[in-house]
Amino acid sequence: MLLQSKKNGLEYVAMTNHSSSLKVAHGLDSQRFMELNAGIEEISSRLSFPVLKGVELEILRDGSLDLPVNSLEEMDYVLAALHQYVSPDRKENT
Repeated sequence: MLLQSKKNGLEYVAMTNHSSSLKVAHGLDSQRFMELNAGIEEISSRLSFPVLKGVELEILRDGSLDLPVNSLEEMDYVLAALHQYVSPDRKENT
């Protein structure tokens, strides 16, 4: 995928995985993200092609996040979403 993206003239690609609370998507914990990010950095360097590292972070019912904030510092971008506890009540969701 990376080689084809580079061949097609893209400047970079982004790789995103779900965080640990979303079991149905086989979400990753902070340790697994660190391992994955090391691999992404290695192949990005080897191919001289930028690969952005990201996470789709779960917002838990109490409003907290399902990964430690310090683990997010390794990411180039973070998406935050409600997957499991979506309420029809707009006020409760925000």
